[in-house]
Parts: sequence; C-alpha cells; structure tokens
Amino acid sequence: MKKHGYDKDNPEVGYMDPYTVELVYLHYSGREAQIKYEKEYTNKVDTGVISRSEFISRGPFSTMSNGRLYNGSGYGLVGFTLDKMKAMLYDNAKSQNKSIGDYDVQCDTILEWIKKDNFKLYNDLMTSTDIDYLTNEFVRKYERPVNMSERVVIRTKFAKMYYEKIKNNSLSGGTASSNEIVNKVIQLARSKIGCRYTQIGQRTGPNSFDCSGLVWWCYKQVGIDIPGTTGEYMPAYSKYKIDLKDIQPGDILWRHTGGTNGHAALYIGNDKIIHAANPEKGVIEGSFSNYQKYNRNGGFKAAFRFWNK
Repeated sequence: MKKHGYDKDNPEVGYMDPYTVELVYLHYSGREAQIKYEKEYTNKVDTGVISRSEFISRGPFSTMSNGRLYNGSGYGLVGFTLDKMKAMLYDNAKSQNKSIGDYDVQCDTILEWIKKDNFKLYNDLMTSTDIDYLTNEFVRKYERPVNMSERVVIRTKFAKMYYEKIKNNSLSGGTASSNEIVNKVIQLARSKIGCRYTQIGQRTGPNSFDCSGLVWWCYKQVGIDIPGTTGEYMPAYSKYKIDLKDIQPGDILWRHTGGTNGHAALYIGNDKIIHAANPEKGVIEGSFSNYQKYNRNGGFKAAFRFWNK
C-alpha cells in the first residue's frame, strides 16, 4: 500500500474497515512503528481509555473480516490471546498498581496460569535449568505450531538470552534489589507446598525436603548460600541474626537446642510461614504465632536475614 502511495487515511482504502487498515499499515511500516503502536495501546489500557472487557476480547492488532473479529497477534511476552489469561494479566497488573506491559507482571501471570493448567511443567520451570527441554515442552503444550522444529529453535534462542539475564535476578541484566530477591524466594517456597518431608536422601530438594533443606534450596536458586542445617547457623552466621520482633518477609526463623533438635522456616509476612513441618504434613503454609504458642518442642528463638547480604 505504501509503495503505491497509500496511507491509512487515504480515501481509496475506504472499503476496508479501520482495524484492517491499521493492521496492514503497521505491517508495511516496519517493526519500529509496531513497537510504538503497542506502547500507545498499553498506555490506553493502563489509563482506562481501552476498557478491561475490550482488552480481553480484542488484541492490539485485531482485524475485522465479514463481520467477524480476528486477533492478528496477541499481546506481550507470550502473545496473550486467551480471554481468561488476558483477564488474569489485567487484574494482576491492577492489583499491583503496575502496567500490563510490566515484564515481571507478565512473567508472574504466565507462571500462575501454568501452575493451574499444568503443575508438572510449572514445577519443571521453577526447578530446571534445561532450557532446551523447557522450551520444547512449553511450545508443544501452548503453541502447537505447524512447524514445531523451526519454532522451537527460535523460541530456544530467545529463552536462553533471557535466562542469562534473569540468572542475575533482573531482566535488565543488573543486580537484583532486596525486594526482588525476597519475592522470588517466597515464590519458590510456595511452589514446594505439598512436597514430602524427609531427613534422609533428597532432603534438599527439589521434590522432598527437611526444614533446613527447604530454606537452603529456596535461597540457592537465587544465588545465595546459607547454612544447610540448623546446627550450622550459630555461631558461624551470627552477623545475620536478628530479633524475632524485627522479622520481615524473607527472613528465616530458627531454633536449635542441640543435635537434631532444631527447626527452620521461611517467614512470608502477615504472620505466615512456609516450612517442611514433619513427615506427616510435609511442606505447608502455617501461622507463625500458632507455631510459637503450640509447638511441643518450643517456638523459634531468633531469625536470620540473608536476603540483603
């Protein structure tokens, strides 16, 4: 169209509906124009110019043909097109007071969706570093392209590029903030709720844990080394010790009275902890104050803060 002197306001393209004109014009305007358009679209959704229902039902490059709506492309990192997935993205962004274009919000939404839809793949995504396997499984499950091998090659290339960046806990490739580390550690701990408890064999994960093995594994995934047993915390790590009255999300709650009589848990805020409780309960979320009040072996005596080390 541009080659023949047309533009999107030219009356000679009046037989085309506005959405088709926009799509064709953007296609021939190059990637920079498309990126600019998506940024403007994102801003319209964030500010309410485009409503929630319109965002959910129509893609940024939607087209109309014979009275039917077609999504020319999805939105965001994975091309959100499913109504329920877009609703989840929109609601997550609003609840966090962030943009729908925020990469962290998009990644969290993708993981939340996969956790509900395919827990095995979710667990693999949270624990494995085999990018080739993970990409192949994701594409096979959620894209199912005609040319599987070609799409996997492209997706794997970009997955590896982003993985190298987020290994350092930042999509921008920089150093992670304390808040990012805490959020990631808590997210990892939540992903292990329901795993079995063991004090032998695979006590440090990825699918079974004892109390100290669970918190050790969570911090290991973000590149922070902490003690592997409750007996190792003191006195070697005394500089990280804090009083229980000062605990914050991400802190490790601790007690140790000798031998194997000890316990560790991750404090996640709002009086909640995640811990590998015992062989009967496995990894659970529970109440900090109830543990302090009712545990027969005694409550936690101190806490340790490693997320800002």
